[in-house]
Amino acid sequence: MNRTMKKILNTIFLATFLFAAACSDGYDDTRIKKDLDDVGQILDELEQAVDGLRTQMDALTQLINSSFVSLISTDAEGNYVITYIDRGGESRTLTLATQKEVVTLPIVGIAKDEDGVWYWRQTSDNGETYEWILVDGEKVPAGGEKPEVGIDAEGFWTVNGRPITDAKGNKVLADDVSNILFKEAYVDEKTGEAVFILADGTELRLQMFEALSVSFDSPTYTAVPDYASKVKIRYTVGGSQAEGALVDIFTAYNVDAEIDESISTITVSLKEGAQEGNILVMAHAGGNTILKPLFFTYGTAEIQDPVYKRFDAKSENGQFSLILPKKPALMLKNILPKDDSELKISFNDKMACFVFGDYKMTSTLVEGRFPNYNSVIPQNNPKKIIIEKKELYNSLRRVSVMANQASNLVKFDVAEGKIVISAQDMDYSMSGHETLTCQYEGENIAIGFKSPFVLEILSNIESENVVLELSDPTRPGLFLPFENEDNDEDLLMLLMPMMV
Repeated sequence: MNRTMKKILNTIFLATFLFAAACSDGYDDTRIKKDLDDVGQILDELEQAVDGLRTQMDALTQLINSSFVSLISTDAEGNYVITYIDRGGESRTLTLATQKEVVTLPIVGIAKDEDGVWYWRQTSDNGETYEWILVDGEKVPAGGEKPEVGIDAEGFWTVNGRPITDAKGNKVLADDVSNILFKEAYVDEKTGEAVFILADGTELRLQMFEALSVSFDSPTYTAVPDYASKVKIRYTVGGSQAEGALVDIFTAYNVDAEIDESISTITVSLKEGAQEGNILVMAHAGGNTILKPLFFTYGTAEIQDPVYKRFDAKSENGQFSLILPKKPALMLKNILPKDDSELKISFNDKMACFVFGDYKMTSTLVEGRFPNYNSVIPQNNPKKIIIEKKELYNSLRRVSVMANQASNLVKFDVAEGKIVISAQDMDYSMSGHETLTCQYEGENIAIGFKSPFVLEILSNIESENVVLELSDPTRPGLFLPFENEDNDEDLLMLLMPMMV
């Protein structure tokens, strides 16, 4: 189809060239060659746009035919990585490219009809009106046959070989190469559903269910009253693949730990003289692996001050707290940097109101108690690395391209005066590494992190240099600004390591 169009246009230009050459021996064909190159580039872009749209339509069909979604994450490029369970019970993964801005011409979409079935539909006026896509006069289910989107020999959009027409009956030219089917994907904190927003604004909700999870009946940070005492912690394995899951202790620091799978219990005691310790619990089933840390302290656990503080905030009613859902929190994150006016927050048990500048946002609150995140912050971190933020950020962006897309694991090998950033993907036999200079004195240490999380952390630190505090490869790493440029702000970021 695109090849046909390209052949027709090339033929027209070639005929024009031969005519001109016959009229004048000194004819300059530079302009014609440039026009041919431009046409070829446009056609290649259109062909890529069509292929991308077809890929996304395939992904949507797979999701609709799935039993449920088990995980929504993002890769290094910001695309959504969806893990779902198919009808046969197999865990599968697909990647959704997203369109951040509203597209000018969402060619296709889906909608639920009166019979409760999702069908393919099309729009030719930027979503003001829609028409069902028909095959032999029948609507096409989104979970069944996929309509064939393409471009005809004249460069107009077609669906199943028929041209798309606008409200005036004119055929729609395929001059918009930004069409992507998916705009956003997230987990609804209230309903627990996986939500997919299509480019035409359609909202698709699918059942969300974890493939594998591990929870404990104790806090993440547990106090051990004395060295002779043993602490028993019960665990629960959940998810669709919980049955037959293997649970074991992956590694331990300053503790003696035993696990009894028959009663789902972990017994822990601190080694003599140790002030703190930790274990890393691993659960594995069906190709999924979960790592969960548990931390222990001698005596009583102390609650530390919050990891992020503003010293310029004022409250008429003293100290208070609230839990904001993810979606309004992200909206505030995007809007607040654009407005320098004072932020006012008012709330009750169920609602919160944010007023600043010309904006006013009201949101429901999440019920319950927020996890005690302070308890997982390690207090003794003897290994301190100081490095230029920009160099580390740029190096991570380059090296992470070579990381496995499923894990996005990047390894930090730290030695005196230098740090080696490396990543590899065994499936495609590719790897990459870079060596950076840093300020560090101490024993060599190797630790792994998820690269998108590190990049997100670095992008939110204003300081030119950052401090990375470590204790051992199984405990969290702390990222702090080396120079605090805002005296009204106290910032600390924590990131759990990955197995290297």
